[in-house]
Parts: sequence; C-alpha cells; structure tokens
Amino acid sequence: MNYSRLNAICVLFVVVLFSCNNRPAHYSSDENKLDTLWNEDVQSSFWGTCFGASQDEVKESLESKSFDIEDVNEDCIQCFPLIGEKISFGGISWDYMFAHFSNGKLFMVVFQSAFTSKNEALEQYEFVRKQMSAKYKVMDVPLRDSNEIARSGIYSKTSRTAGILCDSGYSLNHELLYYTELIYFDKEFDKATDEL
Repeated sequence: MNYSRLNAICVLFVVVLFSCNNRPAHYSSDENKLDTLWNEDVQSSFWGTCFGASQDEVKESLESKSFDIEDVNEDCIQCFPLIGEKISFGGISWDYMFAHFSNGKLFMVVFQSAFTSKNEALEQYEFVRKQMSAKYKVMDVPLRDSNEIARSGIYSKTSRTAGILCDSGYSLNHELLYYTELIYFDKEFDKATDEL
C-alpha cells in the first residue's frame, strides 16, 4: 500500500470537497443560482467511535471488532481485516480503513478497496453512490486530475462532509490499480482548516 499516495489523495479530496463547500461546484442555467445539494448532517460515528475521539479510543474500538491495526504515522492508523476477509461497513466490503488524526483527534475516516480492473472499481463506486443516495443528497464533483475517474460529494450544513471517489494509481509494486474510496471528514477537528 502506498501511504504517501493515499495521504495525498485524501488531502486533495478534502481540499476539493471544502472548496466546493465554500464555493459551489455547479451553477444552474441562471448564473446567480447555486446548485449545491445540502444535507442536514453527515454521519459522525463509526463502530462506536465519533469524530474528535483520540487515537487510543479509535484503536480500542477497532480492536474490539477484531481488526488488525497498524500505525502508519502519528496522524494515521490503518485498519486491516483478518486474513481472507474484508471490512464490512454499511453493507459494503472494503479492503482497508484509514483513520486520520489532527492534534490527536479523529477528523477523517477513509474506506478503500483496490482493484486491478477499472470496471470493477467503477461498479463498486456506482454501488456505493447508490447506497449513499438512499440516505443523502449526493452530487457530482468535477474531476481534478487525469487519475480520477469519478467523484461525488455529500455536503452538510454542519462541519461534516463525505465523498465517494474512483481513481487510479500505482502500487508499491508498480502495478496499476483502481481504487474506490468512501471518505468522511469533519473540519471541526482538522488543525489546517483555519490556515492559509
């Protein structure tokens, strides 16, 4: 797993989501009217742990679910399923889960699956989008680079947002992979939110 690639993707995704949150991604035919779809709120808890929880609290919660935990760095832990299994979240199977911390507080959760087939990655993206659309108003977000295949955003009137991403990149073994990611973010706990 290429952790620097994942961190770069997550940071880019969050920047795009919040640039769209502060400035809408779409305008209607009337250039003065915004087409951003707003939700009252976006989920804030994952397996009994909420945004703002400490790294120890998150690890304890994940370990109670029998996941293997690995510290990627001081600001990120990776969660692996038991060998031969997948992580199930929201009725969807994922290869990994990443928990990102800022000032020791949980501010971002990323569920990720990797595929060797672009079609399989897109199928999971569409399935995740359909599942999320049953709960939230989901909107298309413009692609930012040639690695991105599809991107959707879920915006709330609170500090939380979510997104779905399908993109491509190279593994540490230089193998071209396609990724589907479901990302939850709470800017209240991100130390960089108020920085230029």
